[in-house]
Amino acid sequence: MATTDDAEGVAEMWAAAQAYATSDSQEAKHRLEQAISHIAEHGEPGPSVYVAKLTPQGLNNQVWQGRSISGQNDLMVFLDQTESPESVLEAVKGRLHPRSDSGFEAVVIGRPLPDGGWEIERVVEYEESSIGEVLRRSLGRDLPIDKVSDPARNTSSGSSPAVFPVPAAPDSTETVELTPNDVLTHLLEALNVVLEGPPGTGKTHLALEVAALLAGQEAGELRLGKLCGSASIEACRETLQEAPLVWELIQLHPSYSYDDFVRGLRPDPDSPGFTLRSVDGILPLMARVARLRGGRPTLLIVDEINRADLSAVLGETLFAIDPAHRGREVRLPYGAPEGGDDALSVPKNLYVLATMNSADRSIGLLDYAVRRRFRFLWLEPSSAVLTSFYQGFPHRAARASFLLDRFCRAVPDPELAPGHSYLMIRGNQDLSDEQWADLLTARILHEVRPLFDEYREEGLDLAPVTVPSGGADVDLLGGIPEVEVRDALRSWLLDSGATDSQAGEQQ
Repeated sequence: MATTDDAEGVAEMWAAAQAYATSDSQEAKHRLEQAISHIAEHGEPGPSVYVAKLTPQGLNNQVWQGRSISGQNDLMVFLDQTESPESVLEAVKGRLHPRSDSGFEAVVIGRPLPDGGWEIERVVEYEESSIGEVLRRSLGRDLPIDKVSDPARNTSSGSSPAVFPVPAAPDSTETVELTPNDVLTHLLEALNVVLEGPPGTGKTHLALEVAALLAGQEAGELRLGKLCGSASIEACRETLQEAPLVWELIQLHPSYSYDDFVRGLRPDPDSPGFTLRSVDGILPLMARVARLRGGRPTLLIVDEINRADLSAVLGETLFAIDPAHRGREVRLPYGAPEGGDDALSVPKNLYVLATMNSADRSIGLLDYAVRRRFRFLWLEPSSAVLTSFYQGFPHRAARASFLLDRFCRAVPDPELAPGHSYLMIRGNQDLSDEQWADLLTARILHEVRPLFDEYREEGLDLAPVTVPSGGADVDLLGGIPEVEVRDALRSWLLDSGATDSQAGEQQ
């Protein structure tokens, strides 16, 4: 039975929940966090608490808001006002962070009482968690507890590797670089992730590294087209089931349509006369693959997601990819092709990882209905990436970092700043300084300068980017003849003398 202190704690929790349900103040939220933490700790160090309100208008959005990565043993509390307990329960199970070393260990669902109070209705937690039992003892009543397997610890059979790899913890909390481990953590939690940033920040490269991390090996041969070739999904079922990962990459463009992504009608070359047949796009195909794989990770990379009219491309399937509605069927407008299904159902083991160039002004912004189904991760130009890339060549790292800093300062809008990949020369460790300087000079002349010329044509006021040459400064982006810029830049890149200190000071 609950003690007097327990009963008082529960009463305070209900009162705090009621106050927070009718108020968005931080004070009300903090009061509820403290009350839940007090009950859950039961004489032991208590967890920190994150609280989200779920309303009929904001169920999906609220479920996926909040901290993306939380500390160990954190507790999430949902105050449910939706009258949709099954939807909430599924959303809760999906919101448990799939890592054993961080994230929400348990989620508490609170429901309103007819008299205006609140009560804890259910706890969803990992099998190793004891938070639900502690709350049950504190409440002095039978509290439903749903146990969920931690996918980071779950194995397919016997001693087989984990279906979902556990991302390694970062070496330092001070780093701000977005690593493949970081992206994978977000992807396993949110299911749909967009890597957003200026050109040259390595978005597509990072997405491919995430694929390799999910696979636990080089992922090139695990692409759907490689695994099946021209064979049907049914014909290569066994191969698809055994692969550690199946993934595919598509790139959107202004003419990309719903017919390409979901389902459309095409002329049938095998029929006499003019006959149309239904053809599945990449989303239904990948959903079928994911269902065949019994929960093992399946990945769809959508490059340049903002270059098409995404609302039109997705259509009604926006509901199907919603993390809170995965597994539910959406009826498609055309009948199913051979081997397909009339309705589309997207399983939870199909992850969507997209890239978005923030400098692409040729298309409209993503609307809110699309945005709230994805988690957006921002990538920015990074001198730390250059330092790591040019490890063992400090002079090259210093020169490249100096130029990156100057290029970024030259642009008034950070969404337009050129990224670090413009200054990364692949295989540089096998090049002489002269070869490296020639290649980097060509890259700046023929890729960075044209980019800035486009910005200038759009009316942007760009600051000069200068390097010293013969006692004077040469503007790399100005109207100086190309040959003069090339000679000055190459000479400066190779000069390992006094200009090193100047570059360091100006950074």
